[in-house]
Amino acid sequence: MSAPPSSANARPRARDRVLTRDRRWLPSAVAALVSLLAVWFGLDLWNLDWRVPLYYSGDALAVASHFKTILETGWFTHQPDLGAPYGQFYSDYPQADNLHFIAASLMRVFTGDFGVAMNVYFVLGFPLAAITAVWFLRLVGVGRVLAPALGIAFAIAPYHFIKGEGHLFLAAYFVVPLALGIVYRVARGLPLWSRRVLSGRNAATVGTLVLLGTASSYY
Repeated sequence: MSAPPSSANARPRARDRVLTRDRRWLPSAVAALVSLLAVWFGLDLWNLDWRVPLYYSGDALAVASHFKTILETGWFTHQPDLGAPYGQFYSDYPQADNLHFIAASLMRVFTGDFGVAMNVYFVLGFPLAAITAVWFLRLVGVGRVLAPALGIAFAIAPYHFIKGEGHLFLAAYFVVPLALGIVYRVARGLPLWSRRVLSGRNAATVGTLVLLGTASSYY
């Protein structure tokens, strides 16, 4: 009959579990950092005037108007400074990008400048895409070394720069790996839900579905 583990032995085991849990996030952290550095140097963000949008023509003007309206009013549906005498209303204009509008609304806490908000959200899309890509790749069994490399490639793909701020909500494609994760789990017969209502699995599934349901309908 083996003796129960002493408290001295239990402490190292607990520490090992913490280290293992921390190392689990290391591939995502590396991919996020490298992708952020890549876009920082690639677009020369050191010298960027963050108040000026990186793109200011075509559909980027519509995106800028949405950001400006949200920062000024809290939401995109009514701009009192346009469309006299009643203002401009977007209530009957088809939109399916609430996730990005919510993000713009949250940015009101930090800035009132629509150029800053647009540029920051565009740049944040790179590490976010890297993190979700690494999560999916690890889910399907890709190794700890290869997954960050592929995640970085996914985040800085030419598509990301081509869409840019002109199609900012399409450039924010970090939701795509989350959708693939749901598809993969269903295809493999892996459970999406737990019998315990307040469980991490249920919270993750609901959170993923909310993100997918509020992101661009293209995805």
